[in-house]
Amino acid sequence: MNTAEFKDSPLGPIPQDWEVKRLGEIAPLQRGFDLPTKDLQDGPFPVVYSNGICNYHVEAMCDAPGLVTGRSGTIGHFTFIESGRYWPHNTALWVTSFKGNDPLYIKYLYETLHFENFATGSGVPTLNRNAIHEFEVALPSKIDEQQRIAEALGEVDKLIESLDAQIEKKRRIAQGLAHDLLGMRNEECGMRNEECGMRNEPIRRFPGFKGEWERKALDSVIDFVTAPIATSKIDVEKYISTDNMVPNLGGVEPNASAVPYASIREYKTGDILLSNIRPYLKKMWRANWDAGCSSDVLVLRLVTDSVDSRFLYHTLSRDEFFDFVSSKAVGTKMPRGDKRVIASFKIQVPTIAEQEAIADVLAAADSEIAGLEAKKRKYEQIKSGMMHDLLTGKVRVNEECGMGNAEWGMRNGECGMRNEE
Repeated sequence: MNTAEFKDSPLGPIPQDWEVKRLGEIAPLQRGFDLPTKDLQDGPFPVVYSNGICNYHVEAMCDAPGLVTGRSGTIGHFTFIESGRYWPHNTALWVTSFKGNDPLYIKYLYETLHFENFATGSGVPTLNRNAIHEFEVALPSKIDEQQRIAEALGEVDKLIESLDAQIEKKRRIAQGLAHDLLGMRNEECGMRNEECGMRNEPIRRFPGFKGEWERKALDSVIDFVTAPIATSKIDVEKYISTDNMVPNLGGVEPNASAVPYASIREYKTGDILLSNIRPYLKKMWRANWDAGCSSDVLVLRLVTDSVDSRFLYHTLSRDEFFDFVSSKAVGTKMPRGDKRVIASFKIQVPTIAEQEAIADVLAAADSEIAGLEAKKRKYEQIKSGMMHDLLTGKVRVNEECGMGNAEWGMRNGECGMRNEE
């Protein structure tokens, strides 16, 4: 660190031209305005709740730019209103004045402060804004540096938003493909085959495949595996529980916790793992490796060579399966799927050659989405590093910094940034 360009402060060394202030002096927060649901009237103005914009109203209370965060319930989520007028709801806190600071810079600064740590109450946590107002931070004294920092972070946000749009588009295409390749013609008319006079065939079919598909109960092609494996024999990062399965068929995340059991349920490559708690969350994954899982995760293993595991995974990924399981789930607070019900679910099965052709196409679509998601995670990591460095003064941004910040951690010198270390 170049100490000549830093000075001592109550928070430690900070850049010479930065200052330490209380949050109440920078961008104070105030409780939002009451708006009972019964008084809502659809209009052009966003109503910002603790978790974001959830409604629109005919009236507004504040002018943009605006920054809103949760007061109770969801704490730590920030909604930035760039233009127009809005209504901050009473479940939220809103910035009453930016005190001459750049509003977007304040958003990024506040996102790093872990507001959830200021919550009080054992039931529904409530944000203590008085404690927040006394909290001290360091920030650039000149608004032009604040704006350059916000611009640099905003460029990465644009990249992330662009990837989100691409991912959503690819998902819609993949869902349409799955609907056409796996959906039966009789589903289109809402009747059984014999009632609508249609053969048991998919809506869309690849050339060269003919004949009706066979309707089978799920338990005729799979077993629920419960064989144990010693926890000491697996890589603990590959341990799967309902906690590290991602909702909406998002796959799994590496396990970061100690496994509290000496013995767990074994799974193998190609098995389909299904969370049996809250099945409506659609937590399901086709295993890419061998390891173990908790007893709250069902392991479905094929018992026949006549079904391709990739085809079965895509068949079970459809809403019809999760709706069927959820409708028969037991319990209210933490509903669980019934294995007997799951086993009775009917699937449509073509020849193995047609299954493989369908699975190849859907797997290619999944691969595209996975590639975009990996790219998004990379930019999110870059942004996280940038926020730490830029908002602490470790790295400074000069007037010529532009899109080069997307190469953060690789060639930051080329983006016009000065690394103080």
